[in-house]
Amino acid sequence: MRILYTTKTLNIAFYIFALTLFSMSQSYGQEKEHTPFEATYFKGKTDKMKKGRKSFQLGKQYMELDRNYKEALKEFKKAERYNPTHNELIYKMGVCYFYQKKPDLKLAIEYFNKAKQISPLFSSNVHYLLARAHHLQKEWDEASTSYQLYGASFADSTEQWLLAQKRVEECHNGKMVAGTGLRLKIENIARVNSSSDDIGPVINRKETRMYITSRRDKSTGYDTQDGQYYEDIFVSKKSRSGDWYSPKPLGANVNTKGHDAVIGISPSEKTLMIYRGDNNGDIFLSRITKKGEVKTPERMPSPVNTDFRETSASFTGTGQVIFFTSDRPNGKGGLDIWSSKQFRNKKGKREWKEPVNLEILNTPYDEDGVFLTRDGKTLYFSSKGHNSIGGYDIFKSEKKGNKWTKPINLGDGINTPDDDIFISVSEDEKRIYFSSKNMGGKGGFDIFVAHLIGEERIPQFTQEAPLVASITPEIDHQFLVADLNLSSYHAKILDKDSKKPLFAKATVINNNSQEKIGIFYSDDLTGDLAFTAPSEGNYSITIEAADHLFVSENLYSEQGKALVINKEILMQPISKGSQIILNNMFYESSSATLSASSKADLNNLISFLRENPSVRIEIAGHTDNVGSKTKNEILSHQRAKSVVDYLVKNKVDRRRLKVNGYGDTKPIASNETEEGRRQNRRTELRIIN
Repeated sequence: MRILYTTKTLNIAFYIFALTLFSMSQSYGQEKEHTPFEATYFKGKTDKMKKGRKSFQLGKQYMELDRNYKEALKEFKKAERYNPTHNELIYKMGVCYFYQKKPDLKLAIEYFNKAKQISPLFSSNVHYLLARAHHLQKEWDEASTSYQLYGASFADSTEQWLLAQKRVEECHNGKMVAGTGLRLKIENIARVNSSSDDIGPVINRKETRMYITSRRDKSTGYDTQDGQYYEDIFVSKKSRSGDWYSPKPLGANVNTKGHDAVIGISPSEKTLMIYRGDNNGDIFLSRITKKGEVKTPERMPSPVNTDFRETSASFTGTGQVIFFTSDRPNGKGGLDIWSSKQFRNKKGKREWKEPVNLEILNTPYDEDGVFLTRDGKTLYFSSKGHNSIGGYDIFKSEKKGNKWTKPINLGDGINTPDDDIFISVSEDEKRIYFSSKNMGGKGGFDIFVAHLIGEERIPQFTQEAPLVASITPEIDHQFLVADLNLSSYHAKILDKDSKKPLFAKATVINNNSQEKIGIFYSDDLTGDLAFTAPSEGNYSITIEAADHLFVSENLYSEQGKALVINKEILMQPISKGSQIILNNMFYESSSATLSASSKADLNNLISFLRENPSVRIEIAGHTDNVGSKTKNEILSHQRAKSVVDYLVKNKVDRRRLKVNGYGDTKPIASNETEEGRRQNRRTELRIIN
């Protein structure tokens, strides 16, 4: 499937879910208000206990083995009649209401809250799903509170911290976006939809023909991993009365046993653009005959297609420029929007230029479902970033001269807290065809048309607020075990000379375990970078920006208390005289021996020198003023030499490295305080040429 989450991700999430359910069941007997299915709790009612337990176990099988929430719920309801205070049963009923084909979010919330009341110890296990249920109902404050409780409980699972923070930001965006954007009347195109996922409407200019992608029962091929049919392409025609006919599948030359999805139509309407799951996902073109027959798809050449994933595309009116989405390297993260122009080579053959990343449209999250209007002046797309209120939201950007404007969220008239994606816009731009998961309908994704009925409402909030920037997968089920103090780090990343914001990458590593905690990105418009980490730990933070000297930061609390860091970081261009402090270079006490905790900065140095082979550097050691000047000078020189020796050992040319020990002659803080002396004990890098 070309959108949302991979089958592998879903399988892992469900596997975690099943394992955790088992482990939870071992401790339920400790809760006073919880009633187990055991004879001691059913004196004189053994028959009822057995019936209830049988239904409970059968429901678990439906749920955990088949993910058949409908049948599981039937059995759980039977079990509930005999035992309404069994916490695992009540919790799982909430899960079923949440995940069934047509979710009942109100009942899901009711049962999650019941589970918390029955067993306070169990309460942390429901925070995420409870938050998600509130979120999907646009109950922003309740959702935000539960997301924060969820995120505060993870010490080692960075993805969970990031996910919680992203969700909290989406709730904030939801409150700000409310009542803004386009004035629309939304219509479910019932005749083209099924009880399965129906997505990606592609219409012709006259709006008489609609191609869609569906996983309905008539599709070719069956995915045993997620229990659904693979995506196939269908076509629907409009009757003279204006109604859409039931869609018919395209031929076997188009629909294979894998995923086949329609993603666009050329301006001439002679070519259908198709996504296939081959080679991680590529873009194909199919010629449309005068009779409407769709020919066998042909893969677009490199560099449009790569070994990475390409998922959606749209041509300009001339067909000479293509806009498409891909998760290839050198983007901002996840799926990004790229463009490529067609040209003729020396032999007169048409080729595509190396694609360009449209940075202003992209975020560290996924962008997908691009659609360019025929005049080439407006680009519609979906994004999980910017100021999304949840999942994919629909945005638009307008071309002003040679530049695209910052994307604007189309508002809560069309966007929901779930996924709203894959757009086609009518010729007069008065109708938007799209697919959504959270507007009601027959089940899963349905196809809708939004009719423009008035002037656009003025948005109050069009920029994404600074937050952790990372690619985070959707999580089906996660369970919490303890509360945790978190340290927060917030910095504004700027160029030292121009003071302009920089798009930078921050890599956070636990200096003690050498475990990578996560990779975070600053906002390219504001320079804001933020993340959280457990307060118990010593962390190196390496900040990198193109054409700039990396910055080494350290986050450490001696007492394990939560820290709140707010600072401005001025990054220096890679030029002669630029220098930084290596804040994660540690030595054994009163020794020149490098500590194992120095590995992060040592590896940073190696990477920097390999990426900049013409650069020569000085490694300089410094001490505080405790002890004799001679000993301090010797110690500082020996420590700097230890760093250089490590670099040489790792195949860095010795001629590129200079060693200096300055002792206590160049303090950067007062030696009258312990904190000042700590700052003066340092190792520096300076670019010589």
